[in-house]
Amino acid sequence: MENQDEKSLQVTEKDVKPDPTWWLLPAERYAYGQFLLKYCKTGSNSYPISPGLQEGLFALFINGKTLAEIRKLNPNLSMGQLVHAAIENDWYQAKELYLATMVERAKVRAIQATAEGLEFAADLVAALRKQHGEHIARFLQTGQIEDLGAATSTTVIRQLKELTELLSKLTGQDQTKRVKFEGVVEHRSAIESVPVAPVRLLSPSNTLKTWAVRELEQIKKEEES
Repeated sequence: MENQDEKSLQVTEKDVKPDPTWWLLPAERYAYGQFLLKYCKTGSNSYPISPGLQEGLFALFINGKTLAEIRKLNPNLSMGQLVHAAIENDWYQAKELYLATMVERAKVRAIQATAEGLEFAADLVAALRKQHGEHIARFLQTGQIEDLGAATSTTVIRQLKELTELLSKLTGQDQTKRVKFEGVVEHRSAIESVPVAPVRLLSPSNTLKTWAVRELEQIKKEEES
């Protein structure tokens, strides 16, 4: 007997459906109740809204408009009609599903766009290297500034700078946090007493360094102006 009662209770709980009006405001729930009492009996406002019009009203709902705001935009409709359409077509659940789908789709698009942008920027860097790499290599060998060709132009330097910054942002390297260590660490050994001769750069590298500094200073002045 007790087993039968338990089975009966389980079936009853399983068959109970959630209240579809749980998300409504008290005034909206009241309007819905009054609409059901007068359903198809007392004029046009007691009849359901046509499917075509419901589609447009639902578009307003999923774009953030409340039932009260939709009612204000459509004064010829009663609040009961609007609530009836929302309940019968499960607007609340449909909106939640729509938004969840849009969020997931946006995530996928964002990942795809980032990957494509990263690949494109990397290809551009490779193209610049292929275009000007030979000139730079020849300059490193000869030390003749004219061997750099177009690689010395401000435009090329700016393009490379912008592409490097773009790659840094796409890969998240610009968000890397730097940890500051404070204190003094001393290492002492016998070799400290041995004088070390100053290191001098070779002529080609020294010339390239001077040119690079000059070009970066020129870019900085142009950006500040």
